[in-house]
Parts: sequence; C-alpha cells; structure tokens
Amino acid sequence: MEQMLNQLKEAIISADSNQVDILMEAMDGQVDGSILYEKCIQTALDTLCANIRLRKGAVPELLMGLKQVDRIAEKIQKGKVRPTGEKVIIGVVEGDIHDMGKNVIRDVCRGYGHEVLDLGKNVPSDNFASAARDNNADVACLSTMMSTTVPAMKETVERLKSAKPDIRILIGGAFMNSEFAEQFGASGYAEDASMIISEIKRVMQ
Repeated sequence: MEQMLNQLKEAIISADSNQVDILMEAMDGQVDGSILYEKCIQTALDTLCANIRLRKGAVPELLMGLKQVDRIAEKIQKGKVRPTGEKVIIGVVEGDIHDMGKNVIRDVCRGYGHEVLDLGKNVPSDNFASAARDNNADVACLSTMMSTTVPAMKETVERLKSAKPDIRILIGGAFMNSEFAEQFGASGYAEDASMIISEIKRVMQ
C-alpha cells in the first residue's frame, strides 16, 4: 500500500490522470481521505509549490496537479479531501477585476483542504467584512493587480479588522509587498501561489 501511495503522489506531481485512475481503482476504498491527504496530496502539492519557488516548475504545473486532487476527491465522494477547520475568504478588492491570481490561490487553498469562500472580483470592503463576520472566517486573502486600488486594499484591511478583530489577513498581487502588509496592519503577504499555504500556517500559529 505504501508503494501505491507514493506512486499516487508522483502521479499528482506529473499530472498523470491515467495513473491516478489506475491507482485509485487498485486501492478501491482501502485508504481513507485523511491518509490520502497526508501521504499523497499534501506532499505532492508541497513539491509543486517548492518547484515554483526554486524555479524548477511553474504555476501551470501546479494547476494540473490540483486537477488531479479534484479527481481524487470526487472518487472518494468528498468535496474536500480533508477539512482543516480553517475557513478562508478570498477576493479582489473594489476597483479591480483582475482575478486570475486570486483564482489560483483559491484552488491551491482548496487543494490543501481549506474551506474557501470566493467573493469574486471588485469586492467592496463592507462585503469582505460581512462575509468574514457571518462565516466566522479564520483567514482573509485580499488581492489586487493595480496601483490605483492600493487605497482600497488599505480600507478593506481596516474594515475586516473592525468587523472581526481576530481574523488573519493576507494580501497579495502586483504592487503589494510585506511593507504594505505591515503598513496596513495585515497579518502577512504572499508573493504568489507557492507561498500562500506557508503564510496561512504561519499566521494561524
């Protein structure tokens, strides 16, 4: 079984859907979702994210791996392979409609088992605040790709902290950096999809 789990991990990394099907059929429900997550999915996604940071891989490879994670989740008849208990809200701040980066972050968070509420793009700060409060969110991920929406990012961080003081707030996107995160009072900054999970882990400690 250990060998098949390792093979499944490698199939996720290489986005080999045929091999995923073969291995899932061979295991035939003998391994529960938590084992699959720990032994295959998390380690595969960790490798794909590390490859991006080390410039040995790129975001498209991560996305292809995430598609295999979705297929595994469907085969074991669960929406998530392993819920973490942490709720994440994510969206692009008001004034910006560029959501490609946000969508990648959303998919990575879901692949790692987080419960994610995607608020979409051009989201007013009050909508972020009410979503955080009404859903008792643990983490808010805010994105923008435009310099003109930097004030909206600052306002959204402030509204979130006012509505739910214990929420952790991560910012990202073009023109964002760790200095802005500190200036705005956010919990941290994720440079790209390869960093989002480690940042969530850090701020939740």
